[in-house]
Amino acid sequence: NAKQFIEFLPTFYESVLELLSKERAQSKQVFGPELAPSIVGRVLLECFKPIISSFKSRLGNVCPVPGSGISGNSSSGNDGFGGTEGIAAAYESTIQFLSLAYDQMEPWEGQGSSNNQENDHDSASNDDDVMETIRTAFSMIASPFVPYQRALAEAERDPLGKAASMVAKDVRSVVGLQDAADRLGDLAPFMFPLADSAISRFELLTSGYNASATLSLVDNLIATHASELAIAMGSLSGHVSNSKGNEFDEQHANCALEILRIAGSFKRSLKSFDN
Repeated sequence: NAKQFIEFLPTFYESVLELLSKERAQSKQVFGPELAPSIVGRVLLECFKPIISSFKSRLGNVCPVPGSGISGNSSSGNDGFGGTEGIAAAYESTIQFLSLAYDQMEPWEGQGSSNNQENDHDSASNDDDVMETIRTAFSMIASPFVPYQRALAEAERDPLGKAASMVAKDVRSVVGLQDAADRLGDLAPFMFPLADSAISRFELLTSGYNASATLSLVDNLIATHASELAIAMGSLSGHVSNSKGNEFDEQHANCALEILRIAGSFKRSLKSFDN
């Protein structure tokens, strides 16, 4: 399942890094330091070629590919291991792995220095081959994440929409004065952590690609929540304002003050989120 795969991935990457380290040391002894990085790069390619299709399928089990027509689960419903949250966790592990793998394929500093112009030319050509191998390997290993990067907003839309609908339902159920202000106070900031998490996944997975789609989704999420809160607080305020004489007691006064506090707190949260 998603939890097992996300927890297994760092362990798998550690095993591959250990293999690459041993392969580099052996290649240095057998073929020399000039050829070792290139050999390690080819080993990395061969490690992932047979499993890249399976890796893509595993990611699809964590979060359905956007546009596939398969409905995904909210990340919060899978303890942070499913949905786009799971994809982000897998991508972060992959990026860390690629960074460490690069160290095993990078030519040793000064290994190509020589007084022989022909040897220098051969060394530069070999370095170019190494970099091309690295690009090929990295592109292949990261390729299963591309569909999510291209359509991240679409992947986020369903789980965030479900969460927003549940919160909106709770907000609409707040009627009367009994504990109403306390319930609204709990619900008012609820969407900001979800929005912050969505922005963090966007920054990690896309580094700014297609920003307008993701930001529009988040803006709509916050705006809809604000509208629901405004309607609920307006209804409570109207109830308090219409109370007269003996009907207007301490409970009404406390409710009115709490509504003002919630509105102020929401405004501060919104301003902090914008910044």
